[in-house]
Amino acid sequence: MLYMLNTASFDDSFMDEIKAAEKKIFSTDRLIRGNKHSLCGRILLGYILKNRYGIASFSYSYGENGKPYLKNEDIFFSISHSGKYVLCCVSDSEIGCDIEEIRDYNPKVGKRFFTSEEYELLSNKETEDINFAKLWTLKESILKKEGTGISGGLDTYCFADFIDKESFDAYGCSFYSYRFGAYMVSVCGEKADYGTEIVSEEKITEFIRTLN
Repeated sequence: MLYMLNTASFDDSFMDEIKAAEKKIFSTDRLIRGNKHSLCGRILLGYILKNRYGIASFSYSYGENGKPYLKNEDIFFSISHSGKYVLCCVSDSEIGCDIEEIRDYNPKVGKRFFTSEEYELLSNKETEDINFAKLWTLKESILKKEGTGISGGLDTYCFADFIDKESFDAYGCSFYSYRFGAYMVSVCGEKADYGTEIVSEEKITEFIRTLN
């Protein structure tokens, strides 16, 4: 399941409330990022765990390459952010997701990180921006699912044959990729249940104020 949160209207005062709430539900033995998107990602995860699983607090353990896992829970998650949105997916098996704002395509980036088949696809000026965002998010989603991140190599997987598909199976995984306004979203996991819930600011406000 995918959950999406629009953080555009979150001012400094509201972020202070989020910081206070995060301290009550989240703990880790590592130094982690405390920027706006990272904080909102953790509070969104906390909201999901509370409302879907009845889990009131959580902490992280880490895989070999630094991928975070929930301690003592058979629940897997992935968090991504871009522009004004934070995205979080949860599952009972390994999963990875990515959201990217659709921007002007830079051919130098495509040539460096993509396969030759994918790079050739991006020669179409009418679709290059959208196709680049889709290919990038698909690659990020499987690398996050595998726990390697970008260090695993963006050109390890080729998605040229799936550029026109919203959902498909490849590399032993199920993928779902779609455009959301000016953004592209992709998720990779072992199952194909990838519905999306837009979590409103009102729901997050209610959640954090029950904590504070």
